[in-house]
Amino acid sequence: MKVYSAVGSYDGEAFTSVHMTRKGALILALQDIYEYLDVVFDSVSTEFVDDNGNPCFIGDSDELKAKSSDDLYLIFRSWCDVLWERSNAEYRIEIMQTLLQG
Repeated sequence: MKVYSAVGSYDGEAFTSVHMTRKGALILALQDIYEYLDVVFDSVSTEFVDDNGNPCFIGDSDELKAKSSDDLYLIFRSWCDVLWERSNAEYRIEIMQTLLQG
């Protein structure tokens, strides 16, 4: 059985969260990124842009749940660009797929 983990570290402390779906892990990771960066949920923010200069998607829980797993992954990757520039490696998060064997 495949499970997905949101694995990260903040200020040297590791954390993980295990999910039955990739989508669940991505939603948790995005919400964690929003919290770390103190993202304000307004209509459109130009404060956070990806490497191509496009605004990163900001959505509440319902908006994230409405997205496909593939769309969430693209959103997650764009936020990883922002994290790379702003966190000085203080905060990292990644989604990993694991196979459970029984």
